[in-house]
Amino acid sequence: MAKGNVKKGFATYLVILLTAIIAAFFIIVTVMFFSPFKGILGFKYFMYNDEVNVQEIQYDNHTIKYDFYYIDKVTIDCNYANVFIERNNIDAGVVTIENRCSGFSREDQNTDFTYDITFADNSYKEINIKVREPEGFLFFKKDINITINVSRARAQSLENTIIDINNTNGDVYVGKNVLSQEDLAHNPELSIKELNVKTVKGDLVILNYNKKIDRLFVKTTKGSVDIRGSVKIGELDLHASQADIEMTAVDVDTAVLDLDNSDFETKYIKANSVDLSINNGHLDVESFQGAITSNKMIYDMGKAEINIGKVDGYVSIPNANKAKIWIGEVTSKSQVYLRGYSTNINVDKLSGMAFVETTSGDVNVKTSQDTSTKPIVNIKTGSGKVELEYNREALPQGGIVLETDNGYIDVKANSGLKCTLEVYWTSGEARDSVDVYVSGYDSDFTLPLKISGGGEVFKVVSNKTVSLGWL
Repeated sequence: MAKGNVKKGFATYLVILLTAIIAAFFIIVTVMFFSPFKGILGFKYFMYNDEVNVQEIQYDNHTIKYDFYYIDKVTIDCNYANVFIERNNIDAGVVTIENRCSGFSREDQNTDFTYDITFADNSYKEINIKVREPEGFLFFKKDINITINVSRARAQSLENTIIDINNTNGDVYVGKNVLSQEDLAHNPELSIKELNVKTVKGDLVILNYNKKIDRLFVKTTKGSVDIRGSVKIGELDLHASQADIEMTAVDVDTAVLDLDNSDFETKYIKANSVDLSINNGHLDVESFQGAITSNKMIYDMGKAEINIGKVDGYVSIPNANKAKIWIGEVTSKSQVYLRGYSTNINVDKLSGMAFVETTSGDVNVKTSQDTSTKPIVNIKTGSGKVELEYNREALPQGGIVLETDNGYIDVKANSGLKCTLEVYWTSGEARDSVDVYVSGYDSDFTLPLKISGGGEVFKVVSNKTVSLGWL
């Protein structure tokens, strides 16, 4: 009985102690809320609700009202602040800085909020914006915004201006997500001479109604890039690691795509030249017009997946290594050159030229239904299987070459194909009909074999089984 009373008494004291601790905690938190920025037991609560519009800058003992149209360069340095670039109903140019942060910090953390907007040394054509955000370990709101307000009364916007943005976690927005009727009634489009964004985890979002960016440089780690609508970009220089990139349509003169373990997706790319480097991750392009080269060995491509729905131009990927490649369509005047080690390569609807080489990866190529074209095919593998569907009645001038050391070759051709089939060992010696199967012919035919009266040479080099059937 006594032991039971002891247990009940201990439980009662424990409940009282916990209640007292919880009550003390809430009292301390309440005091912090009513006394922000005051240190209590090594912690403090901070809260901001500030907004400032800066339209004038002190320079050489003068106050200058600036206009972004006449500014050559704007440099923004911050940590987690968001940056907005947009047209608004103003006369010239205004920088708006908003701070709506609140949270808890340790007493040794700096919760001061400061900003500095100045002209660069010896120049009133360059503006530097520096923002220092409050530090904390628990944020209720982490909301600091820097807005570059461009006058929508002008036909011009930032065509003469370079904008450099350096941040860690903040996002960058160019244009407005939602346009009012008043915005639409005026000129909502933005043009920028050069936009350079360097961030770690921040996102870059370029919204609709952006007309042109002469040069766009982006370097991000674990962030995302989202370009909505169609924006004309003169030069695109994109470096992304563990990032997500999504673009509605890309119309560029030249582009550098440096993708490390990142996902890149777009409906359409038009480019005079694209320099592609990719390691792991995905590249998904529904339609491409122009030229893609991937000749730089920045990465070994790892297990990257490259999917291009339609090629209207030239694609050269000579170092695919272990990557998987799928090309949905190659138009009549287009060419793809694909080379890798254990990569698997698939080309559908071929009307142009395909030169494919692998070490151990399999290759599957199919011609298009456009019988007015004569696709050129040259495939070589080490031990990978070669599958070809050739839906034409004649081969292109110079014929077709399929070559493998220890892989199997399986061809399905148009039943009316006119060609001369030649089969060789990899040593260069001509083969007989052993392990060479041609649908409609018995097993002891003589090679070379004239099919349907003969025609251009269909050359096959292999030490393994060769099969030719009909579609």
